[in-house]
Amino acid sequence: MRVCVLRLERLYRTSRGLYAHSSFLRWLAALEGKVEGLAVIAPVLQGDEAWEGETWAPIPSTRLLTLPDCKGFAKAFAAAPMIAVRLARARALSDALLVRVPEHGNLLNLPLAKAMFGRRVVVWLVADRNKLLEAERRVRKRTARLAVGSSLNRLIGAIEKALCRRSYGIVNGEHLLRDTGLAFRRFTEVESATFAAREVRCDPRLARVGGTTLRILYVGRISPEKSLECLIDAVTEYKHATNGCIALTFCGSSHRDYQDILMRRILKNGLSECQFLGQIPFGPRLFEQYRSHDVLCLPSASEGVPRALLEALAFGLPVIASDIPPLRRILNHPKGVSGLLFPLGDSLGMAACLGTVAEDTERYANLSRAAIARAQAFGLEEQQARMLDLITGVLDED
Repeated sequence: MRVCVLRLERLYRTSRGLYAHSSFLRWLAALEGKVEGLAVIAPVLQGDEAWEGETWAPIPSTRLLTLPDCKGFAKAFAAAPMIAVRLARARALSDALLVRVPEHGNLLNLPLAKAMFGRRVVVWLVADRNKLLEAERRVRKRTARLAVGSSLNRLIGAIEKALCRRSYGIVNGEHLLRDTGLAFRRFTEVESATFAAREVRCDPRLARVGGTTLRILYVGRISPEKSLECLIDAVTEYKHATNGCIALTFCGSSHRDYQDILMRRILKNGLSECQFLGQIPFGPRLFEQYRSHDVLCLPSASEGVPRALLEALAFGLPVIASDIPPLRRILNHPKGVSGLLFPLGDSLGMAACLGTVAEDTERYANLSRAAIARAQAFGLEEQQARMLDLITGVLDED
């Protein structure tokens, strides 16, 4: 089986070769070992030598078909002729095409992909509801600027849905189909795994690493749909109720002025033990954050399958999360509960979960054991086996 991946996120060229973000490379390298041939269609820009460290790593020996920068609706639209040329070349090199959506302008490329590959297109739906809605708002705004109006936007949406109904799909959680209104001829669920099961080798945590201080971690976008006000209020409730010591760390890129809103709330609540570290890329610095904290908190109102959740489980880090379908599906399972859930937006419920993590040593150790077992169940091997089973079904039917 030969597979081509259409990826509109950028790769970078340096004096030592081509580089990409290492979490993508781990996925790519694992896939390359399971197929006869692997091609990648992607934009390639000039890179900085400083990126050749923990954040970036050389791409494996895949066949690369380069594109110009496609970030944004306008650039993706302008690159359509070049993408068509690359897809024609990929058709000669590959048996099936995997298209990640909604990645910059990739939804616009579905008609091209279907024209070139027919039934052999597999759509990988990766975004949570917020990303999808944000992408839709951007498209609507730009089409309005072009004086085309909402009719074009509705037409694009209708074409997307019609094409997806005739395609096979890979989704990061079945809930995304309900959120987007998309339907596939057949689909399989996968998770955003970055570790292979054999790499999850840590010992269960028998006690918290913070000692008398409860060290709380959040990893993800600093944006409104993550409901981080609930986290701040819960930490405040826990601190006032127990008079305990806490340390709260946020790791992630900030959404416009949302971080300022959170800072004002932190000051109002009198929390001085908070820090914003910005986005920390996949690698040793991020791993150290997982190792040096006692619990990962995800109060999100909207998620796909957050990679941070699976990474935290791989380090045996117990998780406290809002009770929404994608998080519930990962954390609750027959082999043991690997996290604590609270009703969405309930800061008192979340504070109670923090109290459990801080005070119940036996429960903490059991959560850590279950977290490691769950991370092994969601390894790269399992993810890619499901993907390849689906792609094999596409080729058999074609």
